[in-house]
Amino acid sequence: MIEFDFKRPTRKCSVTEQDIGPGQRFVSALVEQANGSLARLDFSEANWTSPPDDCIGWWTSQVPFADKGRVYWAPNDVLLAFFEHALSQPDQQPMAFVMALVLVRKRIVQWRETTVRGQKKYMMLHDAKNKNDYEVLECELQVEEVAELQTDLAEKLFTDQVEHGETHVSPAND
Repeated sequence: MIEFDFKRPTRKCSVTEQDIGPGQRFVSALVEQANGSLARLDFSEANWTSPPDDCIGWWTSQVPFADKGRVYWAPNDVLLAFFEHALSQPDQQPMAFVMALVLVRKRIVQWRETTVRGQKKYMMLHDAKNKNDYEVLECELQVEEVAELQTDLAEKLFTDQVEHGETHVSPAND
């Protein structure tokens, strides 16, 4: 399985560009851009009013007081929404493949089988919780692609400290 070395988010409010300091709560949102890509926006608690337009999911976190050197994934529902978004975008198949591996590893979805059609392999996955099946193209990734995907995931789906607060996935992705 591909291993990634993730970095922490920037800890800056996307509204004010000011730092979000230790102990402060913030909200992270995944927002679909006009070109179909996703951007992560972090908001200080004071600057969060509601999810931005085209938000596919959001969650709350808190900046830790001490640097513990550990990062956490976004909540499972947000990971699944991010995967479904990547799967729906033809140019995002490598990201969908990597996210499929992550979801299987985290036991959010189950691998059922690999099928071959023509020269291509597909992973067949099942989400028992939501009763959804997924077909994901298996991609052979080059070192440069892995680095790019790693950076993208770190920017969008990681936080310093897990918080068991509110998580939301937009109705279009439920």
